Amino acid sequence: MRLASGGFEWDRLRKALAALGEGDVLMVTRLDRLARSTRDLLNVLHEVAQGSAAFKSLHDHWADTTTPHGRLMLTILAFRTATSSLSPRGNPVFFPSR
Repeated sequence: MRLASGGFEWDRLRKALAALGEGDVLMVTRLDRLARSTRDLLNVLHEVAQGSAAFKSLHDHWADTTTPHGRLMLTILAFRTATSSLSPRGNPVFFPSR
């Protein structure tokens, strides 16, 4: 869904999320192709879960809500993001800069 210019097609993502139903799996090649930040990723994952669908990244194997291990890893990511403001070192970077 990424444009050649580097922009993101949010309208197409919204349509894809709205079309997800129970038992569907939203698959992406890499997490950084879907979200600009950890917060964006967690927001998308929330919307996927609201539709009773699952999520899977082909490159980032730990990001897979179809498995108990993947759900645990994403729960830890969400916890770490929620508590990062309590850290004196600030917010950790989960996605490399381009």
